[in-house]
Amino acid sequence: KGYAGLDISTIAAEAGTSRKVIYYYFNTLHNLLKQFITREDYWTLFFETYQLGELPAEKEVRDTFITMMQSNLKYFTDEGDMQEIILWQMSKLDPLTRRISESREEQGAPLLALTDPYFTNSNYNFRALIAIILSSTYYLVLHSNKNKSTVAGIDLNLADDWWTIHKTYGQLIELMWQAAAREEREETETE
Repeated sequence: KGYAGLDISTIAAEAGTSRKVIYYYFNTLHNLLKQFITREDYWTLFFETYQLGELPAEKEVRDTFITMMQSNLKYFTDEGDMQEIILWQMSKLDPLTRRISESREEQGAPLLALTDPYFTNSNYNFRALIAIILSSTYYLVLHSNKNKSTVAGIDLNLADDWWTIHKTYGQLIELMWQAAAREEREETETE
């Protein structure tokens, strides 16, 4: 029924308990959903798992983003609950999902800031690439799971196609990183 159809009675019946027990532990449906989403949210788990030092090496920063985007594809493909959360977040204006989305952005900002020195003086926007990769993950996974169909001949329900996207995310990040470095070298040589 999706998240829009959730209510305390339905949850209590599914959990085999009473509404009073749910109210006792969570006080409101909003608090229950907040706890559930926070627990399931990939980004919260990622930011807790992957920590970079104060001055990480360029390769470490780049490799972290490759790992992050590829891991997000895997997690989002495997976790139906997270798919429903993101679908709910994208399709309905809701204060809870909005706050969680803003929290993800706040948690990700320091990590993205580590990439800025490598792209500030280039014609390449790394943040835009990450936004495109994230958007494509959500769209491709939801499209393949909900519609059981392809996008540009790619079907994430097929292992080979899934691995193609996984590999391509790493290639895109590598290519942009190399292009920005090449541009900086060429600019330095002409000066």
